[in-house]
Amino acid sequence: MSKKKVTITLDQELVDLHKLKSPVPLSTDLNNYLKESLLCADELEEVNKQIERLEKKLGILRPKQARLEQLKVIKINNSNDISACHDTLVRMQKANDGVIGKNQLVLLADYREINYDDLVDYCLENGFNLVEISQPGTKKHKF
Repeated sequence: MSKKKVTITLDQELVDLHKLKSPVPLSTDLNNYLKESLLCADELEEVNKQIERLEKKLGILRPKQARLEQLKVIKINNSNDISACHDTLVRMQKANDGVIGKNQLVLLADYREINYDDLVDYCLENGFNLVEISQPGTKKHKF
């Protein structure tokens, strides 16, 4: 940048204090101060605009995050709880003439995202009649 000589008025106490405390000329300190304060104001305005844009984006993403968290909790509560499959197992057994095929348990375990072996154990503990392979009966059932 080019330099221009200007005349400014300062408090005498500040000029004297500067002479005592600063090894650099007053004009250098004033130049640096003006650069920092003027450039800082522009930069601050840009940062504030970026923050505003990001806050708007966050405003859109927060409700989406909340919905996804709710779905995650619902899925965990409904899908991974083997006891939540009890009614489904009852319907399957009724639809298959009193038995449930282990092939059907594989499908149910995959659909509900639960461990197959845990599901088999649950069925045995709760008196469900298991067979190796069973075809669904004529009644429709829904997992």
